Formats: sequence, C-alpha cells, structure tokens
Amino acid sequence: MRRVVGLASILVVMLLTMVSAGRLALGAGAQDATPPMGGFEIAPGVTAELVPAAEDPPSLYRLHVAAGVIYEFSGNPSLAVAYVEAGMAVLHVDRPVTVFQAGAPNAEGETFSTGSEFTVTAGTYFVLPPFAAGVVRNRGDEPASFSVAGIVPEGMATPVP
Repeated sequence: MRRVVGLASILVVMLLTMVSAGRLALGAGAQDATPPMGGFEIAPGVTAELVPAAEDPPSLYRLHVAAGVIYEFSGNPSLAVAYVEAGMAVLHVDRPVTVFQAGAPNAEGETFSTGSEFTVTAGTYFVLPPFAAGVVRNRGDEPASFSVAGIVPEGMATPVP
C-alpha cells in the first residue's frame, strides 16, 4: 500500500513540476474550462493547481483536462508520477510507460512500449520518466483529473520567475 501511495505521490509532483516549469505545451482543445480555485490555465481546457500551494520542487499538482481536449507536453528533466483521480484519458508517450492499478500493491503493471497509445482510468497511476514527451487526449464525456508529483534532480530544475 505504501508503494502505491509513494508512486502516486511521485507522479503528481512530476506533472505539476512540468506545468510549473513551463515544460508542458498544449495542442488543440475543445471548450474553455474554468480554472479551479487558486489554479491557472495552461492551455484551453487544461487547468492546474498547486497542492498544497508550494512552489519549490518536489511539487504536487492537480491537472484537469476537459472533455474533448488534446494536450501535448514536452520533455523536461523531472520524474513524474500521475494518479488518475477521475475520468479517463488516452496517452501517447515517446518513452516506455507502465500503468498500475492503485490498491493492488503486489500486482504487476502493464507496460506500454515507446510510442504506444494506452488508456488510463480513475484509480490507475503511471510514471513518466525524465524527458518524456507526448499527448494526452480526453476522449470521454467527463473531465479527467490527475494528481501529479514531479521530482526534478538537483541542479536540473528550471527557475520559475
């Protein structure tokens, strides 16, 4: 159980670090989304908020992707652990990714090779290795929410102005 919680925390920090470091870039999107309280919009239909409000890595973020939105992200030096809180999304990543089911600490995850497309749903989590880039597509009818933990190796962090 601690392993699942630990990995989920790392993923949350990683995604949030990418957002705060300005390393995530957004592609085409659907309707505009209202940023969450205390959050900010990083692309049309994609908002993020710090959890808690801390600006120094490691960082914890909550990322919201509206229904129908396509979100492109570019690589950065952080390791990110992302836990899917709600909804579903399809990812295409330029690095191998293993998806795990939360609450199943002894179960092996499903590994997807470089360039594979895979679906994540509420209750799953995955780790994005450093410099991973790709696309998140919310093909569902509901928003998808991710808790992301990003850890940037010392000396590689990009200062946030």
